[in-house]
Amino acid sequence: MERLRLKNQNNRSRFKTDSYIFLCTVAFLFFIISLSSAYAWKVPIEITTSADTGEKIYTRVVAGIESGATDGFDNIWDAPALTNSPDPEKGPLLRAFFSPKLSTTSKESEFNTLWKDIRGPVKKNVQWDLVIDSVPEGKDVVVSWIMPQGMLKAGERLVLRDNDKVNVDGVPVETDVMQISNYMFVSDGEGPRSLSLVLSGGASESASSGGGSGFGCGTVKAAGNKPPDRGASLPEIMLLLLPLVFLRLRTAVSKY
Repeated sequence: MERLRLKNQNNRSRFKTDSYIFLCTVAFLFFIISLSSAYAWKVPIEITTSADTGEKIYTRVVAGIESGATDGFDNIWDAPALTNSPDPEKGPLLRAFFSPKLSTTSKESEFNTLWKDIRGPVKKNVQWDLVIDSVPEGKDVVVSWIMPQGMLKAGERLVLRDNDKVNVDGVPVETDVMQISNYMFVSDGEGPRSLSLVLSGGASESASSGGGSGFGCGTVKAAGNKPPDRGASLPEIMLLLLPLVFLRLRTAVSKY
């Protein structure tokens, strides 16, 4: 009888321990899944050209999405662009910045040029307006980016739109930034070049590209024809492990 009583106590203790482990595991899984479901990303974009001496001239901007950001100016996420030349007697050879659409009556209107523009997640399309200015006529300008693998949600599409160049259908040329590594155009020297980074939830379409050469023409360089391999998501992996946890609990209950 004493041995049986001790055995029952051991079984109860083991059951409590297994139950505690199970509850902690489930809590951990929900925590991991909640973290993995947070939608946030950033894309660094580099704009380059060359001086008459052949020296590379470049600047960078950053676009992105954060759950706590807004479409207005956020001190914690956004950063104003420095568009003035360090030499007051010479204008900058290259300027590039995002131009957010802000109300002129808002205090945010003073930040009308941004080098870092982070938006909040929304259900409709998101557009970042990129302005490239002060490039002399005939200079090649290359816009390149680095896309984190698996950055977008399923069904989303991110394109770079050249608002100053149209294709044969009369619509602005679009480059799918998930499939293409850069976009190049030749400055016409007549004023700012207007580009837009557009995030939409529609189905992916093939990227359009300009051909040929000359003032104002755009070309693209392919980074690969295969879509990125996203692999299994973290929530899916965690869900696959749940049966093992339940099996462990069932074994503990049967012993009890």
